[in-house]
Amino acid sequence: MLSHSREVSGNGGKRTPEAMIRGSELQQDEALCFGKNAGENIKNKGLTPSLLLLDVLPPWHSNRLSRLVKTPKVHAGDSGVACSLLGVDGEGLARDRQILGHLLETFVFQELRRHASWYGEDVRFFHFRDRDRDEVDVVLEKGARGVAGVEVKAGATVRDEDFRGLRKLKRATGTRFVAGVVLYDGETCAPFGDRLFAVSIRTLWQP
Repeated sequence: MLSHSREVSGNGGKRTPEAMIRGSELQQDEALCFGKNAGENIKNKGLTPSLLLLDVLPPWHSNRLSRLVKTPKVHAGDSGVACSLLGVDGEGLARDRQILGHLLETFVFQELRRHASWYGEDVRFFHFRDRDRDEVDVVLEKGARGVAGVEVKAGATVRDEDFRGLRKLKRATGTRFVAGVVLYDGETCAPFGDRLFAVSIRTLWQP
């Protein structure tokens, strides 16, 4: 349902990635495998993305914006494996919305990469974040021809402010901007302005 407020409602030493995902340091850092200190973690703690337990998502940047954060974000290579290493199940995720949000973002990122692998053209993946903490979880770039952004929200309500990062990405990319989407846990799909949409997350696996 789309309301007057633009709201949609619906339902030290080198350590292994496994140890980092399980460890308390991960939770204190907002989860290293999903976190915002990824660059420092990779450099200082000896994480090895090539083990395929971790995927590095580089920052999107533009000469038109000078306040972008240029630190990469790191995702677990598989959200199911991450759940197992963190020791959380469905009930645990329902109780801890922060971990749910991180894992859902990782799940969406991996699903988007799978879809892109069938596309037949090269699609590159980034994340967007500026020093005002406005961000876009996943930025998809198809060469010089198009840029799209995906923001992931675990909640069942989407508000206009959830598009703040997408709007900044849209301004930075100009005519290259194809679309910005907030994926959320609801059923209604609705526009939130020019090339901006709230979309049910289940569209990733449902026709």
